[in-house]
Amino acid sequence: MNVLIVLAHPDSKSFNAALRDFAADTLTYAGHQVRTSDLYGMKFDPVAHPAQFPSRADPVHFRLQREQRHAVETGTLSTEVSAEIEKLFWAELVIFQFPLWWGAMPAILKGWLDRVFVSGVVYGSGVEGLSGRKALLSVTASPCDAYAECAERIKAELHPVISNALRLPNLEVLEPIFFFVPATATVIERETAFRRYALRLSEICGGDVHAQDMRTML
Repeated sequence: MNVLIVLAHPDSKSFNAALRDFAADTLTYAGHQVRTSDLYGMKFDPVAHPAQFPSRADPVHFRLQREQRHAVETGTLSTEVSAEIEKLFWAELVIFQFPLWWGAMPAILKGWLDRVFVSGVVYGSGVEGLSGRKALLSVTASPCDAYAECAERIKAELHPVISNALRLPNLEVLEPIFFFVPATATVIERETAFRRYALRLSEICGGDVHAQDMRTML
């Protein structure tokens, strides 16, 4: 499979970054192709604004979806956005790796969706969008003793993203995976989380997806 991992965490040494690296390494080892978008590392601009559209459909009133469609028609989409769209259409599976902040995804990831899910290309009347592709939310959150109960609560909090932003472009949204691993987690706790992630990736991608030399990542 072709897999795109979109990471939204500002710390390159965070557990989120470790999960990104682990997924990339284990999937690559199993023969899959992996590309990544490290939003903070890329300094991705999450704020949609008029200056990003040099050729305006309406120079008076700024309506994002209309300007996106006009940019597609005139070939004036920004290179930053075009590069991310190319990755999306290359991928068969998109993994969104992020921490839960205030019951939602980080603002930089929401902004990435605003700018990269371009009307007329990724979704909209008359386009197939991302049909045939899958999306997986891999989310870290505060420690929780009752996994099933906390997972259902977080899925409810992320419902607008799952039911709207991801399904609108015809993505098949898979059951999310949550990691309730504290910052002070032991080596064993982190290794257990990696093993569980390897199993989930194997279920989705098939092939010999398993943890290789996990202790080097702890």
